[in-house]
Amino acid sequence: MPQFNSLKILITGVAMVALVGCASKKEAEPYDSPDYIVNEEPAETNVGGENTKELLEQVTYYFEFDSSNLSDKYTASLEAHAQYLIAHPDQHVRLEGNTDERGSREYNVALGERRAQSVANVLYAEGVPGDQISIVSYGAERPAVEGHTESAWKFNRRTVIVYEGVPIIPFPDGGT
Repeated sequence: MPQFNSLKILITGVAMVALVGCASKKEAEPYDSPDYIVNEEPAETNVGGENTKELLEQVTYYFEFDSSNLSDKYTASLEAHAQYLIAHPDQHVRLEGNTDERGSREYNVALGERRAQSVANVLYAEGVPGDQISIVSYGAERPAVEGHTESAWKFNRRTVIVYEGVPIIPFPDGGT
């Protein structure tokens, strides 16, 4: 019986440490990476009178769980990117598709590619030539936010437009 009591105490101790560790975790928030800006919400826009700079600053497009369907709220921003690319044929973009950590590696890579392709399809429909766009899927390999909760996962289900070469707009911190 003494071994049973020791095991019971050990299991109880491990469970308490796990609970304390979980309780001290902060709510996940997106961070800015040197490669791209994570936008929490797109700027509200109204087609025709929108601020082009603000629309071009929107480079991150979020998706619902297990979906590659783009929300209509991104239309104005993607149209602005398309107009910029058409006016600057020497500019190229890389569309980086990402997922949250749920699902197999193979599934997530395929889903990330479908998400990037959804953004590409809008740019193509607006007249951007295919040679200005490349697509890469990172699946769950490059999370914008670390964590195992919906508040983290919602920022990881995204496609990011990365301009290759010179940045198209100055960033407030002087970075790219």
